[in-house]
Amino acid sequence: MEELREAVKNLDIRNLVIHEKDRTGPSGNVSGSGIRNDTTQLAGSDSMEADSTATFDSSNRVEGATAETPIEKKPTVLFMLGMAGSGKTTFTQRFASHLRAQSKTPYILNFDPACVDPPFPVNIDIRDTVNYQKVMQQYNLGPNGGIVTSLNLFTTIFDQVLDIVKLRAKSHEYILVDTPGQLECFLWSASGQIILHSFAAYFPTLVIYVTDLTLCKNPITFASNMMYGVTILYKSKLPMILALNKIDIDPSLGEIVKKWIVDFEALESALHTSEDYSATFASSLTLALEEFYNVIENVIVSATDGYGMKEFEESVVRGVAEYNSTYVGIYKEMKIEFGKTVKEKQDKDFARFRKDFHTTASSKLFSMQATSTLTHGIDLLPHDSDDEVTSDSDSQEENETDDEETIGDFRTRESTKRDIKRNPSGTNPGTSSTSTGAKFQF
Repeated sequence: MEELREAVKNLDIRNLVIHEKDRTGPSGNVSGSGIRNDTTQLAGSDSMEADSTATFDSSNRVEGATAETPIEKKPTVLFMLGMAGSGKTTFTQRFASHLRAQSKTPYILNFDPACVDPPFPVNIDIRDTVNYQKVMQQYNLGPNGGIVTSLNLFTTIFDQVLDIVKLRAKSHEYILVDTPGQLECFLWSASGQIILHSFAAYFPTLVIYVTDLTLCKNPITFASNMMYGVTILYKSKLPMILALNKIDIDPSLGEIVKKWIVDFEALESALHTSEDYSATFASSLTLALEEFYNVIENVIVSATDGYGMKEFEESVVRGVAEYNSTYVGIYKEMKIEFGKTVKEKQDKDFARFRKDFHTTASSKLFSMQATSTLTHGIDLLPHDSDDEVTSDSDSQEENETDDEETIGDFRTRESTKRDIKRNPSGTNPGTSSTSTGAKFQF
């Protein structure tokens, strides 16, 4: 992680700064664009002044906000996932408006670097940190590669995002996270998993899979969506809510799709009406996955007119209860196992370091002795045939004492040799007279 930070630190595609915008006003709009480094205000206030932007970087960290900072109140984190065009960004805006109408101002994060203009006020925006267009130019990438790389760069300083969110936790009941429209870029990337599970380790976290209800009227497309929903459920390992969006387009679709979710025979009958060769495969697939997707929490909603927002919020409450009863224990076990793995690795690294250090110290001493013997003809090793060879069982303290004595002998002999070379007559240079004509060589 540190190597990646150093590699991109000097590039203009990313700033090592997380920008936090205050969106706590009643209108949710920010007219100012000033940048402020007021960390005292950031750390000590529940909400900052309106129309301002706070910066949060690695050199200007909020004191006391660390990974181990206890969180008194834990808001619910909702990750909005869905295919491009499913309406998840609009759904995020609609649910945020629903919460504001109840005086529950949400804290909103935008993790879609390719988003042009979110239709809702954003507190932390990935676009303030990573320049998506320059990422594509710098690394010669396409749209999907640019999104994945932008997420990777953003993840290198994601600890700052967590620090800010934990400071804001007591002021908000909900944290809404909008993700890229290319679902696979977030769900299947390493950075997406890091972001997802980093939040899940501290807050009740739910995954909201927003799907287009109008496309699900085709039973084959419905089967594909259910398969994707099961994939998200087991990839994220978190409670999931299936939000069937766009009911306002065709209200009759709601009951049909609801019936297909809980009644496989009804779905199979609809599949048999299709002469497409994939209908047989879809039938077998849904039969195998039925026991998984028919227990997924689902709700019919409309991001356009707000239909189903109350039912969706009730589903979120049930999802939080599931998180607390099931997933908290799983994450505690994962944390314990991770701690054991880290401890074992540290012990192995320390043992290897001690071994390498002892070997290196012995090699340097032997090299010093050999060099002295070849250069000056002085052998520091004992020649007494009666001396016994030190056994491997000698204590470490005895070896260190012998090494010190050997180095001391070497210095004494070298000093004596220099004195003889400088004063071959044996007289003291300081007492010699000029009349003797003695000359000393240095």
